[in-house]
Amino acid sequence: MARGLDAIRAVGPDSWDELAALLADAPGGCWCMWPRLPLGTMSERTAGQNREDARRIVRSGEPAGLLAYRDGKAIGWLALAPRSHFGRLSPAASSTWVIACVYLAPQARGAGVLTGLLAGAIAHARSAGATFLEAIPRGWRTDGGRPAMASLRGALLSAGFEEVDPVALGVLFRRTI
Repeated sequence: MARGLDAIRAVGPDSWDELAALLADAPGGCWCMWPRLPLGTMSERTAGQNREDARRIVRSGEPAGLLAYRDGKAIGWLALAPRSHFGRLSPAASSTWVIACVYLAPQARGAGVLTGLLAGAIAHARSAGATFLEAIPRGWRTDGGRPAMASLRGALLSAGFEEVDPVALGVLFRRTI
């Protein structure tokens, strides 16, 4: 477990309120729906629509992602599901899972939370039968518009991912499980 973390847990119907509290402060109002929607549809949506769709996914029990906890409070989020759950991405074998979004509360940045979430994602995908885990960090940013890509890239490489292909969405990282 990353230093200072209590747990990394899969999001499920009973953890919607924790996820909603964490993402309420996230910039942009995306609610990690951008990768789940077909190309060209995101600009037509409101933050409220994104929130409700995220709530529906979490409450349905389908794979949504992981939360990192410190002192009983959610401080980090990583969207994680089979590639087929992300409408913006081309189809792949059901054994390929994708990390499509990461958000860390401001107080959690630089404290090893991302490392813990990536380790949790690898373990979770492995337990679900995945053979590959991909990450497509399209311009992930911190609050204030400062690019977070360099630290995210370093964390992915340290977790055993390889840069495999520049794609329209950014750079595809892949790790064999």
